[in-house]
Amino acid sequence: MFTTIALLPFLLHGLAAALAAFVASSCSRGMPLSLAWFTAPAVYVLALCLGAVLTARPFRDRIREGRFDRTPSDRDYLARRVHGAAWTTLYYCKPVLALVLAVRPLRAFVLRGFGYRGSIDVTLYPDTWVRDLPLLDLAPGVYVSNRATLGTNVVDGKRIIVSGIRLGERTVIGHLAMVGGGLTAGADVEIGQGAAVGFRVRIGDGTYIGPCARVGHASRIGSKVTLGHGVILGDRCRLADGLDLPDGLLVPAGTRLRTQADVDQLLGRPERREFALAG
Repeated sequence: MFTTIALLPFLLHGLAAALAAFVASSCSRGMPLSLAWFTAPAVYVLALCLGAVLTARPFRDRIREGRFDRTPSDRDYLARRVHGAAWTTLYYCKPVLALVLAVRPLRAFVLRGFGYRGSIDVTLYPDTWVRDLPLLDLAPGVYVSNRATLGTNVVDGKRIIVSGIRLGERTVIGHLAMVGGGLTAGADVEIGQGAAVGFRVRIGDGTYIGPCARVGHASRIGSKVTLGHGVILGDRCRLADGLDLPDGLLVPAGTRLRTQADVDQLLGRPERREFALAG
């Protein structure tokens, strides 16, 4: 079964190429040859997009959160494989995907066709890693930089864990940043270059996470918090609104920081101070 699914990109590209060649050949009989062949790339792009969308459409409602066995006997995982194969057919064809993301009507057709329900007025790049489009909820003005990763799924042994991502208005995901499934970020959040945010994290409005910072799984960060360059936040940490964590600070797992005095006390420990200064 999986071998058959693996052939899907070859089939979609082949059909699109055959249709483009047929249209170009037919048009050449009634128009200049140069103009006829100019239509071929447009036909190829539209045919490839239409074929991928029609392939994914029956399976998009089965793209849901949960844990699934990575076997053909799991109907949800099988649906994920077909939906994913159709999407990656476009994703790995960068010239086509670049055109899709640049032309708003085409972007809306493709994203909606794959089950995306968020705003169309967002910025994505051909090398922005996105998957599980029905589980992405991006508000207007969201900017996801090139080579950033929206990691809605992760493999755990023989199972796969899937969870959605919600980004508020004007939130920015920086270059090479990685965010895990279950992330809920408010409006005007900025996650800097090379930062990593774990699974099931919540971030309040206006929070800034500096370059190369690390946020552990299931952490809760309030509004207008600043995490400096290289801050490491352990799993299940809790940060109140308005805190400012200096560069390089290491916050142990399970720590609760309610006031800036708590941050200063953590920084005052010798081992933490040396780490922060070194960072």
